[in-house]
Amino acid sequence: ERSRIFDWRSKKYPTEDVFQDAVEQLLKDFQIAYVREKKFLNSRSRVDFELNGLIHLECKICSKSNIFINAIGKAFLSKSEKKEAWLVIPDDISIRKDQLELIQQNQIQIFSETGLRKKLAGQEPAQIQTKATGRPA
Repeated sequence: ERSRIFDWRSKKYPTEDVFQDAVEQLLKDFQIAYVREKKFLNSRSRVDFELNGLIHLECKICSKSNIFINAIGKAFLSKSEKKEAWLVIPDDISIRKDQLELIQQNQIQIFSETGLRKKLAGQEPAQIQTKATGRPA
């Protein structure tokens, strides 16, 4: 599949449920209070996790899809509910540079799984890998 060749889709996690299970185990390891599949107040949508009643966390295994754009939209819904919004992606994928800029401009946190582990441990997470958009000149 083309998205696997260009690091847009995780090779480590075949489905989002498997990745969510890995993130859930990480939350358990750090003894973080969470609710899985938390429904938004004014929407039919759900967020993957709500941490300590303050943070909405959305997990995605593919960064080049409508599903990833949907995750960014959920982050905006989280902010409208006065919750901090975090997106988490596997270590083995990259996101487009323009997507990262949009996410950062809107004060949405994005972490790789290793970055999330560091954040939960109180350390400074590493930067997300990006891919340039457009064709070389």
